Amino acid sequence: MSTNWNRYFYHTFPAELREFASKWRPQHHCPHCQAPKHRRALVDGDHLSELSHPARFCWYALTLIDQGMFTHFRASSDRWVKATGGYPLPVANIGFGCVAVTIPAYLLKPTDSLEDWSTFLEFWLDELDAKLHSFTGVTPTAFFEAVRTDRDMLKLQKAQPFERLLLEKAGERWKTETNQS
Repeated sequence: MSTNWNRYFYHTFPAELREFASKWRPQHHCPHCQAPKHRRALVDGDHLSELSHPARFCWYALTLIDQGMFTHFRASSDRWVKATGGYPLPVANIGFGCVAVTIPAYLLKPTDSLEDWSTFLEFWLDELDAKLHSFTGVTPTAFFEAVRTDRDMLKLQKAQPFERLLLEKAGERWKTETNQS
């Protein structure tokens, strides 16, 4: 059975993520973490197994945009949060009561289906094409140029096939400079 990504993303996923985030709030308020306390959702250990793969795919997408904006387009980051309402950010314990926002790839599992991921990407890249610039002032081409060169992209080995496919599809769609050379 295939997922109706539009219906899932806009009607099912927000409630699933809200429920997860309310259940898994970090116990400590780490002053070092730059993520607002009310947006933190703990993804340590088995917590992540509670989320369906469609939820993890959607959360990956939102986290990638959120972190990409915060890191590479700081002036547009607030516009993104305002436009989307500020989805929860996945955080992991790093010791002594501190947490840090995880890289988006942490939300993916090696057992996830690349076929399902590919189908999700078709939906998500269409959404980015239609909304990213109006929400943030950043074009998808500029966004993926920045993400492609981020030092943490493709860092987590278990997620490399998924992120490579994302970068390939984004590159084909927006003919990034990296693909034209």
